[in-house]
Amino acid sequence: MIILINGPSSSGKSTLIDQFIKKSNKEFIKVAFDDILYLIHKVNWSKQLLSILGENIIKNKKEFFYYNEESDDKNDLYRIKFNNSYTELLYSMHSFWKILIDNGFNIIIDHIFLYENWYNDFSSKININNCIKIGIYCDLSILNKREMKRGDRPLGVAERSSQLVHNHKIVYDFKLNTHKMNKEECINFVFNNLKDL
Repeated sequence: MIILINGPSSSGKSTLIDQFIKKSNKEFIKVAFDDILYLIHKVNWSKQLLSILGENIIKNKKEFFYYNEESDDKNDLYRIKFNNSYTELLYSMHSFWKILIDNGFNIIIDHIFLYENWYNDFSSKININNCIKIGIYCDLSILNKREMKRGDRPLGVAERSSQLVHNHKIVYDFKLNTHKMNKEECINFVFNNLKDL
């Protein structure tokens, strides 16, 4: 089984996935868009790797790095653009996820499709028709509050990702609004909808 969850930053995808894995009677491997970022933050050579990923980057380890070609102001995050090295890393992760799928693993994918080329690469490697596709939505005011509370990425990322993440060709099997339900209601909603697929 392949479950694809796509939604903006701070919308509650990771929390939902963790609860799903705990309650599911199947074993799942969780893979995520953020895996690259967490790896870089954990390794002791992160500064060296960050320098490869872009010249204009945020190097504070409490923040995620974003490369913005259109501004020299590192606080100007309204036009987020990842550089080519980051994109290549993401594409390699798509290939790795395909290997897991081809070897029969159940995986649940936590993704943020910011750009069309990201989605196109994913769907060229992983048959989108074989995925159960869940779209995660959340009110912008709630996204902003969650982003500020978590404190591990620059403010503005949730807003920008919410503008981009659902602008692609994905036809969701169902959609979930995390600002309208609590955690327990969200996970029950997912399991109930999966029964109908």
